[in-house]
Amino acid sequence: MFGIFRKKKLRSSFYPRKERTELQGDVYIKRSGLPTLRSNQGNISDGGLYVLIPEHDLDRGKKVEIVLVSKEGSLRRMSRMMGIIIRTDEAGAAMVTYKKQNLDSQPELQREEESLKQEFGVV
Repeated sequence: MFGIFRKKKLRSSFYPRKERTELQGDVYIKRSGLPTLRSNQGNISDGGLYVLIPEHDLDRGKKVEIVLVSKEGSLRRMSRMMGIIIRTDEAGAAMVTYKKQNLDSQPELQREEESLKQEFGVV
């Protein structure tokens, strides 16, 4: 049956409906040809995240690279994924996330850490 004949709207897979938890670390939003943005406030779910970044210039529909850095004492864990901006407001932006293959190899993460250290000083 065609979607136009449905009585209920189709639920978009681009809007994550999973349980959200508060961010427990730093989030870096990398954009091609633009400065990297940094935040440590927001929430994350299985398929997306919302970050608080006042005075941002993020545009809906743009692809970004997301680097999550969580710290517990002297332990640190980094994870990278790709995302698409699905909503923006004055306080921040919501993104749907997806992984690319081979994005989390050890040499890639070490290069990412060095890059972030050069830009922000401490990661």
